[in-house]
Amino acid sequence: MRTPFFLFAVTYMLSLIGSRFVQGHISICFLLMVLGAAVFFVLRSFKGFPWYVCLLGLVFAFGFCYGEVREAQLPENPFSPEQTVTVEGFVVSDPTSTATGLKCILSVTSKDGEPLAESVKIYVLAPRQSNLVYGDEITVTGDFLLSQVANPGGFDYQHYLEERGLYGVLSALYGGSVTKLSAGNGHGLMELAYWLKHRFAAALAYLPPEQRGVIDGIFFGDTSDIDASTSDVLMKSGIYHCFSVSGLHVGYIVLFLSLLCQLMKQGRLQKLLLIAVCLFFYGAMTGFSAPVLRASIMCLMIYGADLFGREKNHFNGLAMASLLILLWSPATLFQVSFQLSFLAMFSILFVMPWLNLLVKKDFYGKDALLVTVAAQIGMTPLLAYYFHIISIVTLLVSTVSCLIVGLW
Repeated sequence: MRTPFFLFAVTYMLSLIGSRFVQGHISICFLLMVLGAAVFFVLRSFKGFPWYVCLLGLVFAFGFCYGEVREAQLPENPFSPEQTVTVEGFVVSDPTSTATGLKCILSVTSKDGEPLAESVKIYVLAPRQSNLVYGDEITVTGDFLLSQVANPGGFDYQHYLEERGLYGVLSALYGGSVTKLSAGNGHGLMELAYWLKHRFAAALAYLPPEQRGVIDGIFFGDTSDIDASTSDVLMKSGIYHCFSVSGLHVGYIVLFLSLLCQLMKQGRLQKLLLIAVCLFFYGAMTGFSAPVLRASIMCLMIYGADLFGREKNHFNGLAMASLLILLWSPATLFQVSFQLSFLAMFSILFVMPWLNLLVKKDFYGKDALLVTVAAQIGMTPLLAYYFHIISIVTLLVSTVSCLIVGLW
């Protein structure tokens, strides 16, 4: 069996789905885990019985139990809708501009002067003049907002926040206040990453807002400065993924670094270290999104296998990246970005060999075209389900746009 990790990853995902939709008591989950282990050790003693079938059962039992335990460990939401509160905490993300002010993630340590048993994270909407930066300790007074779905099938923003470990939105824009208590409480490497990001933004300050918004979207996935009409065109043409940081962007970075190391005649170890460092900083700049983490782990595994002379198996690399992400945060499985990234990469690995058999004639840009077609085959069902749109010009426009973005 050349792809054991892939089977384990799929089984683990199925178990997390089961734990999400089939709620059970923690004691029952632990019992299931014990039974899974017992079945594994009993069945593996039978001659000729595939050992990995037993192990897959154990993986499913573990995933079901682990998903329930992680759900039970989440602290209760200490806030009520439309409640005016005063909170204290630390800014743990790089504040981004919105049409009305600044938006950042706050790790809340106390509410109305009472320390919380466990810190929780919320979005904070603050006036632009508050000049918040990563690592600031602040006190915020404002209205706590919990989004409700107004229409059947509408976007559930509250569910979107919960999948990312956020408990709601605290707005200090109208009648609220933000007081900075101290600065420089963040991690040094993260501060360096955000400083590099701001230097890049400063270099684009001379450009018109429309062009600056497009460049920010391509490099960092920040589409806040792209107007609604442009966003609608990008969505309907099927190239909005170029403005959502993904494995495509990581691939461009790795390709550039590989060529740079080749020109500088660096060895395999130096190349691996350079790629690892650069991918960390790029991941920090983009908020360590699931697609970037998936692509970064896969790249490091591939170059690590090359360094140690091991066989490269891209399916195992995809599976290992997914397992590491979902072990750290099982709820990531239910994020649209993770699902699109995983299915797109799986489709590329699975469909590309068949497309190469169908299109035997070589021509310039063949690989780019086939990769785009393969990725689109995997993503189309999810795009139709989540965004209710399928573009018939996606294959042509997406191929051209990906080449232009890569050259840029």
